[in-house]
Amino acid sequence: LEGAGARVGLDFAPEALAGCRSRGLARLVRGSVGSLPFADASFDAAISMSVIYHEWVRDPAEAVRELHRVLAPGGVLLLDVPGYPSLTSPHDVAVMTARRFTPPQLRALVEAAGFEVLRVTHWNSLLFPAVWAARRLGLVASGRDFETTEAQPGGRNGVLDALMRAEAALLRRVALPIGVSIHCVARKPALAAGPGRA
Repeated sequence: LEGAGARVGLDFAPEALAGCRSRGLARLVRGSVGSLPFADASFDAAISMSVIYHEWVRDPAEAVRELHRVLAPGGVLLLDVPGYPSLTSPHDVAVMTARRFTPPQLRALVEAAGFEVLRVTHWNSLLFPAVWAARRLGLVASGRDFETTEAQPGGRNGVLDALMRAEAALLRRVALPIGVSIHCVARKPALAAGPGRA
């Protein structure tokens, strides 16, 4: 997001913030998405990538209401979550997944918070067949023994990067019917009354 104006990163985990600092990111805040430490209408955009699925988020509806609160009228929310409850596997245990969503569930959650949903689509679609097969056949790490490694250029990461770029180009034209993840774009109405208010 370089050049996109003033940016603030937030995470609850000190380890995540330390990782961001090691990459040169400076404007970081420790906090919970369920109680954001920002004033009302502070931001023009909010990005929540694989957050509200997590065990540490006790109430996803509360989290989305908080995102609504800190956005200025007309502000945009980009929200990503894991999809397909049927894909639940030991990997989910390892990354502390509390919930997976369907597109109708995500749309309802976002609309209930007072947002106007502009788009809901699956993504990570090109990888869906491989992920589905691996999880159905049990070819994933078990429990909390799952480990991640630093992404390296080339090799498998180069192939995955090329797939993601191809899918991003496709997503500009069409919504995708299946995928490992779900992406929602929503807007806080310019004259937002807020959830539950007339």
